[in-house]
Amino acid sequence: MEKISQGKPSHTRGLFFPTEPRIIEQDGVLTTSFKYEENGEIVYSSPLAKYVSNTNWNPKITTLYENFEKSRFEFENRPIYGTRRFNQEKKEYEDYDWITYSEFANQRDIFGSGLLNIGVTKNTNLGIFAKNRLEWATAEQACYAFSIVSVPLYHTFGAENIQYILNNTNVKAIITETKHLPKISQICNNSKSLKIMIVLDDADKKFDKLEKNDDIQTIRDAGIQIYSFDDVMQAGKADMKKHDPQTKDDICSIIYTSGTTSLPKGVVYLHKHLISAITGFMYVGYEFCDEESYISYLPLSHIFERVLFGTMIAVGAKVGFFSGDLLKLFDEINLVKPTLFIGVPRVFMKLYDKIYPKTQEGSLIKKLLFNTALDQKVKALRKGESTFLWDKLVFSKTKQAFGGKINIIISGSAPLLPNHQEFFKAIFTRKFIQGWGMTETGAAGLVQVYEDDVTLGVVGSPVVCSEFKLMSLPDLNYTTEDKPNPRGELLVRGSNVFSEYYNNPQATKSSFTSDGWFMTGDIAEVLPNGAFKIIDRRKSIFKISQGEYVSPETLEGIYIRSQYVSQIMVYGNSSESYLVAVIVPDPENLKKFFSDNKLKESELDFNQLCQLEQTKKLILDDLEQLGRSEKRYGFELIRDLIIEPEPFTVENKFLTTTMKIRRQAILDSYKIRLNNLYSKSLKK
Repeated sequence: MEKISQGKPSHTRGLFFPTEPRIIEQDGVLTTSFKYEENGEIVYSSPLAKYVSNTNWNPKITTLYENFEKSRFEFENRPIYGTRRFNQEKKEYEDYDWITYSEFANQRDIFGSGLLNIGVTKNTNLGIFAKNRLEWATAEQACYAFSIVSVPLYHTFGAENIQYILNNTNVKAIITETKHLPKISQICNNSKSLKIMIVLDDADKKFDKLEKNDDIQTIRDAGIQIYSFDDVMQAGKADMKKHDPQTKDDICSIIYTSGTTSLPKGVVYLHKHLISAITGFMYVGYEFCDEESYISYLPLSHIFERVLFGTMIAVGAKVGFFSGDLLKLFDEINLVKPTLFIGVPRVFMKLYDKIYPKTQEGSLIKKLLFNTALDQKVKALRKGESTFLWDKLVFSKTKQAFGGKINIIISGSAPLLPNHQEFFKAIFTRKFIQGWGMTETGAAGLVQVYEDDVTLGVVGSPVVCSEFKLMSLPDLNYTTEDKPNPRGELLVRGSNVFSEYYNNPQATKSSFTSDGWFMTGDIAEVLPNGAFKIIDRRKSIFKISQGEYVSPETLEGIYIRSQYVSQIMVYGNSSESYLVAVIVPDPENLKKFFSDNKLKESELDFNQLCQLEQTKKLILDDLEQLGRSEKRYGFELIRDLIIEPEPFTVENKFLTTTMKIRRQAILDSYKIRLNNLYSKSLKK
């Protein structure tokens, strides 16, 4: 790792990037975190923190309203949002249709005025229950301009969570889509405050054709006024209102956690929190500019996507909305041609499984060329050298998978396998980095320094708006005195960290230390070069009968690498001495095994294959090989399995909306079967 600066300033008009290095020398060691002592503890911050503001990338911008207002004039004729319209006659999506900053500002003003004219008053909590789309962005910016508080709901939420959030925040009005009307009709009679509903068209359904729908009638009978998006726009045009924006200390949004272990909690965000989070993204070392393009497919109800939208607006960039059809995602990536792509490990794992086998197909010469290029590129990356020839001959073609213009890729939500990251750094862009953030931190927190191509499997170092320290957990055998590296629960503070959980003072109080540090629940290790590595989750750890602690998430990160495993939940308890698991097999690779080995079982369907003892043995043997290759202890090996053909999904409540396992929900569903595995005493 060499000491280098960020290079020349961005060409974005009026935007300043520091030239100070993000890799510094401290105590004779090159590091990506600046350390200092406070009350006898080590605090870690960004080396840039002493050079730039940790609250405002631009001192004139203190709210998300001001963030957009600056860009609407500076970039008025540049595109901001793109949408693929569904052609009803041809029954297919057309090319992207783009709206400029100026046109979008006009639409925002009309829609915001319309909201006021139909009874959505200042400081009203407005629910947004829809997929990412132009109307979502319009509603968000209208909220900022007219002092309305947005309460986004994941479009995958079930009726129970919707009802809880609407009642918890006293939502008066909600924006939703025609496909969600059945869910709204289920809960409308139990909603304490909902009085107004604005319905958006679906791609293949017009709202005006649903006027006699039973769900519509149920909602009207509950005393809720129903409007279409066009109704609100017409109301706005009839009586345009003056902007009445909030201040930096006002609530701009209440964003709910995905509810891994319990009901979701409402994270209260003030404008200053999200401006600070945007500032953190501005200084990750990538020179954002007005030529950026981004495809929006992560839910806008997630804080990561909201902050990215704010960042794209700040620099005058454009965003294309994903249509929602996963089969069309990469077609749409090639249409939008993003320079920035955000994903989660699950997406990149699937991408790796699709791309890598294809590189090993074709002629021997073609295969040899790719493998040689990959090997040379990886070696060059580790030395900080360039590979112009290999990039031109081989990797310019692989880059086309992301539209050909990709400059930076960020993976978040969970740890990414090191070999996957190195593979993608080689074939796509050196700036393929990992990061860490939470709903409670505005998605900002830790991010890898891309100039360090050697350290993999880490989530990086503090961004300018956040500071971190570790808290010892001696009962779990994690302390800041551990050798060779300090370990403990990750604590964070900063101008990006939320202020409170909505209507939940007890949860707020229990989440912060007495001196104001937010306790993340993640357990981290700090490497000598200042990079943080997430190694555990405090609530997930359990003890087995011989007194050993087990981290299921760590083991799941290993066992998911099995070619036969698509999803896995590892389980154990204090009464038993070994581990079991619930796994969802990979259908393609499982069928391929039986077919390649010319076994008669290859004629069976996937559900039948999942019931075979031969399948169980195949997977158990592969898991054991993986565990032993990673030098895991004997008690960390999986001794028996439940093989489940149905995947864990948001709909069956086994995944959160951010694709994390809902461990307790899976355990509740499989508890009897898991206990039966132990009763059989299948020990090796």
